Amino acid sequence: MANLAYELAIRFGTVVWLHSQSKKHHPESPEGLMATERNTPLADLNLPDGRPIYWLHAVSMGEVGVAKVLVAELKAQAPDSLIVLSTSTATGIEAAKKIDRVDAVVAARFDIRDLVSTMFASIKPTAIVLVEGDLWRNMLAIARRRGVPVFIANAKMKVRSERFYQQFPLYARSLFSRIERVYAQTELYRERYERSGLPADRCVVAGNVKLDVSPPTVSTDELASIAKMAGISRDRAVGPTSSERTGRGAAPIVTFGSLHPGEEIVALRGMQRVWRKHPNAHAIIVPRHIEKTALFVDSIRHEFGIEPIVYSRREAAPGALPKSLDGQGSPRPSPSRVTIVDKMGMLMKLYALADVGVVGGTFVSGIGGHNVTEPAFYGKPVLYGPHVYTQLGLHDLITAYDAGQQVSAEAFPEALWAMVDDVDAAWRMGANGLQMVEASRGVAKRIVEDILVRTHAP
Repeated sequence: MANLAYELAIRFGTVVWLHSQSKKHHPESPEGLMATERNTPLADLNLPDGRPIYWLHAVSMGEVGVAKVLVAELKAQAPDSLIVLSTSTATGIEAAKKIDRVDAVVAARFDIRDLVSTMFASIKPTAIVLVEGDLWRNMLAIARRRGVPVFIANAKMKVRSERFYQQFPLYARSLFSRIERVYAQTELYRERYERSGLPADRCVVAGNVKLDVSPPTVSTDELASIAKMAGISRDRAVGPTSSERTGRGAAPIVTFGSLHPGEEIVALRGMQRVWRKHPNAHAIIVPRHIEKTALFVDSIRHEFGIEPIVYSRREAAPGALPKSLDGQGSPRPSPSRVTIVDKMGMLMKLYALADVGVVGGTFVSGIGGHNVTEPAFYGKPVLYGPHVYTQLGLHDLITAYDAGQQVSAEAFPEALWAMVDDVDAAWRMGANGLQMVEASRGVAKRIVEDILVRTHAP
């Protein structure tokens, strides 16, 4: 009865979700095509026989970044293995296709029994590795029937998920009984899994794979080129590490990464405080979703009278000058510089370019934050807001190493000004961040070693 109820519920939910997507996206858009594909049986991938196949599932672009690290480690330790990477979003598919040595990238099917069965029949997995979570009843049930072990790498659990599992303990125990091993990011997440019904001996604290990466290498010349395209004079482009303490001068750069609508107001209010003493300071705003760039442009124009540089437009017309609006609404050159970068794959390089990194998704509710450690990979101090419930492990690391600061939207202007103005304090914080990153190396290696032992890989 429970299985039938779940199947009916998931089918109804799928219909509702597809209807909502059809209103938001054109059928031929990446999102529209992705929705259709997720509701279509998966054709045979024709993978070679006789080799272990690891099916990694990453919900979206952020999890795909973690999967990239695991893929590299799997191929290093088990070079003969095949890897299939599934994801549930159009941006996830785009990111997954850029990962080297992935043998197949597929759209994750909805958790309808018949659709999920086609994935198992096509992939024929030796094991499944769920990146950070995303547990689905039918997927886990079919894996158990087929004798396919399921692992959760870089695992975390939200408070609301824990509450749900505690309210429905029979469902939770049924779900978790199908999990071979959970590699939790922190002790807090391990405890949540245990309280939710996972046997204690199936969960270990492994650390956070997001810190076990090598960020893009960025040369000083490349930074200068990016700065020029962003409308920043060359002498503002500092080097890629915090060791260049004298690179800031009178024109600091602040990169606001992964911003959601509404956070640009917080960002520019902070910059208004900075501009009082540093009128040549430059703000680089990187929207989390580049398709919302026009919303950011309109908001900044309306709220602050500034016409920001838009990176893609400047690429098309590199000689264009940024403008702001005078009291009559007429364009004039702006001493307060703002660039919106609407190009994928730029964020880490823009943190390297910056003097201070501000991480978005943390000043508005309902998001839960993004990777608050990213600026630290380049030795840059980090600022972020109070809403980090999906990033608690990283927040704890930042706090423990004194590599950044969490502030409210109201306190942000003074906090940003202080971090920009006190070069020595910011440098020390950035240096602490580099130590934090270095101390977190080897997480992916340990997780993959354990998975290979448990799947008896050669």
